[in-house]
Amino acid sequence: MNRMATAPQFGPRDSVVLRGTREMGRVEGEPVLDAGEYWYRVRFVRRVENVVEEDLDAVDQADSSLVELAMRGRWGRVAAFRCALAIDRITNSNKSTIYAYRAQRILFEPYQYKPLLKILNSPDRRLLVADEVGLGKTIEAGLILTELEARQYLDKVLIVCPSRLRDKWKEELNRKFGQDFEIVDRRALQEYITRAEQNPDRSRLRAIVSMQTLRSQDLLQRLEGEVGYIDLVIVDEAHHARNPETMTSAMLREIGALGDAVLLLTATPLHLGSQDLFTLLNALRRTEFREGAVFDSSLRHHRGVLRAGAIVRGGRAAAAENAAEELRRVFQSADEQSIEDPIARQVVADLSNRPPTDRRGWIEMERRIQELHPLSSILTRTKKRDVQENAPDRQARVLRRSWTDEEDAAYRQLVGATRLRGWIGESLSLGQIQRARQAASSIHAAILTRAGAPLLSDDDAVEMSDISPSEAKRIASHNAERGFRTPSLPAHDSKLEWLVEILTNIQAEEPGTKVLIFTFFVGTAKYLAGRLTGAGFPALWIAGEVHSDPRDPDRDERGQRMNQFRDDGNIRVLVSTEVGSEGLDFQFCHYLVNYDLPWNPMVVEQRIGRIDRFGQRSPFVRIYSLGFVNK
Repeated sequence: MNRMATAPQFGPRDSVVLRGTREMGRVEGEPVLDAGEYWYRVRFVRRVENVVEEDLDAVDQADSSLVELAMRGRWGRVAAFRCALAIDRITNSNKSTIYAYRAQRILFEPYQYKPLLKILNSPDRRLLVADEVGLGKTIEAGLILTELEARQYLDKVLIVCPSRLRDKWKEELNRKFGQDFEIVDRRALQEYITRAEQNPDRSRLRAIVSMQTLRSQDLLQRLEGEVGYIDLVIVDEAHHARNPETMTSAMLREIGALGDAVLLLTATPLHLGSQDLFTLLNALRRTEFREGAVFDSSLRHHRGVLRAGAIVRGGRAAAAENAAEELRRVFQSADEQSIEDPIARQVVADLSNRPPTDRRGWIEMERRIQELHPLSSILTRTKKRDVQENAPDRQARVLRRSWTDEEDAAYRQLVGATRLRGWIGESLSLGQIQRARQAASSIHAAILTRAGAPLLSDDDAVEMSDISPSEAKRIASHNAERGFRTPSLPAHDSKLEWLVEILTNIQAEEPGTKVLIFTFFVGTAKYLAGRLTGAGFPALWIAGEVHSDPRDPDRDERGQRMNQFRDDGNIRVLVSTEVGSEGLDFQFCHYLVNYDLPWNPMVVEQRIGRIDRFGQRSPFVRIYSLGFVNK
C-alpha cells in the first residue's frame, strides 16, 4: 500500500543516491505527485530515469570517502555489493565481452562487430559509421542496439531515416534481431509526446520516423521539452544533413543532443570533403568539434597517422621504421628530441625496437596506430577490399557518343541556350539548369513530360540537400519562365538506340541476365521502360510514386515489381530512380547502366553498391555510364 506523501523530500538540482546500487544522480525539474507518491526525473551518468521517492536517498557529504565509511562501521549488504559490482563491470570495465552474441539471426561477419566494440569503448557512446556501401550498416546498427539493450534497459529508441527506408528498417530489425518497431508519422509522434507528458513513467518508445517528419522545429522542441532524452538514436543516410544551412542538418543537431547514445550511418562523408564530415561530427560532439578551420588543421596535421597505418598493413618488417618515422613527424615536439604523447611514444618505440613478427601482430599494430588519430573514438570505416576475400571485380566503363544535329537543336530550344552541341554560352537560371539536366538524361523524355514543369528529381532528399532552402523556393518560379516553348520530338533517339545496342551485346554474352538501369528522373524511367519493352527487352520501372507498403504485400506495388524483376525470367531490365540507390538490395544482378549522372559522385557509388555488395555471387560487376560529347 502506498503511503500518502505530504511534501517532496527533494527539489530541482538536488544530488541523490539510488538505494539499490548507490548510484549518484541529480534531480531535474519539479517532482510529480502520482498515486500518493512523489516521482523524480533523475539524471545519472549515462541515462535519465523516473524514480519514486522511496527509492532515493539524499547524498551525505560525509559519506564521500570509503575510508570514513569503514571507520564509522557503515557497511552495505553483501547482496547489494555484488549487484553494484556486477553493474559496474557491465557498464564500465567489461567492454570487450559481447553479451548479446548469438542473440541475432544473422550470418557471423567479424567486421560487422567493429562498430559495436568501438561504441562500447567510446567515452560518450557516440559514433559515425562510414562503411562502404553494401557492407551491412543496418546489421551493425542492430548489433549495437541488441548489445546496449543487454547491458541496460533502453526505454526509448528512435530510428531516423529517409521515408523510403522506414519499412526496410522495420522488417530487418524484426526478422534478424527480433525487435518490434513502429513506423510513426508526425501525428503519432505528437500523440506519444502527449502521453509522455501526462505519464512519464510509461513512455516506452520504439519508433522509426522519417527525416522529413523530424524537420519540423516545433515537433523537435516538444520532443526535447516533454521527453527530454532518448536512450539510443540511430540516423541512417546521415549524409543528407551534410549542408549545415538545411533543415535536415538542424534536425540532426537537435536530435543528436537528445540522445544518450547516438549512431550515425553513412557511406559518403569521407568522399565529400572535410566540411561535410565536420558537420556530422559537430552534431555528435558539439563541444569537441566547434570550429571547421581547427578541424581541417587537425586532419592535415594527422595525415601521417593514416600513412603509417597503410605502411604496416603490408606486414613487412622492413617498413616498420618508415611507419615510425611518419609518426615522429606528427607527434614529435618542437625541439625534435621527444614525443610528448606517451601512447604514441610507446608505439614508435615498438615499431623501431620490436616490430611484429606475425600477421596477428601486424594487425594489432595497425589498430594501435589508428587509435592515435583524433577521430578514432568517434569514427569507424570499413572498406570492401579489407574484408571481402572474394569480392567481385568491378569493371566500369564510361561510354561517350555525339547526338544528331536535330537532337542538338531540340536541346538548345528546350534549355534556352545559344551555342551548338550542348555547350552553353550564357548564365542559366535554376529552371534552365533543371531542364538541361533532364534533357541530358533523355531529350525525348524531357519533351514528352514538358521539362518546363517544376520537376526536380524523384526524391528531393538525395540532392536537394545540396541546395539551400532559399534557393529551393525560387526554382518553381524559374521553371515557369515566360516565352518557353516545348520543341518537337527529334526523329531519332540516339541515346536510346545506344542503350539497346549495349543490352543486345550483354544478352549475347550472357543470355537471360538481368540489367539494372538508373536515372535521376521519373519521366526518363517511364519512357525507357516502355521503349525497351517495345524493343524486345521487357522492362519494369520503379520510382517514389510507385506505392510501397512491405507490411501489406497485396498493396506493395514497388516490392512486387522488384520481386518480379528478380524472379520472372522474362523480365530483363529494371529502370529505377534514386529510390533504388539507397537501402535496396540487387545482388542477384551484376550489370548496371548509369543512364544519367547526378551532381554528387557518391550517389553513383550508392547506385553501384546495390549490386556490388555482400552476397554478390558473380566474379565481376559491370557498370556502364553513358554520356554525350561535343563534336
